[in-house]
Amino acid sequence: MKLQEFVLVDACVPQLVNTERDAVITELIDGLLQAGAAPKNLKDELIKQIIDREKHGSTGFGKGVA
Repeated sequence: MKLQEFVLVDACVPQLVNTERDAVITELIDGLLQAGAAPKNLKDELIKQIIDREKHGSTGFGKGVA
């Protein structure tokens, strides 16, 4: 399987505005919502779930890659 087969290009955020974890998560969720990858009424729940997941261990690799 190739990365391009499951990455939604329209949801990609090539240049983040924020640097703080929670704000970045919100930015990325906004990208998903704008691309139609999730219903907009799930925004708060998606943010909460991802932040809860990050509390167990970061998914970031470093140098801006996550």
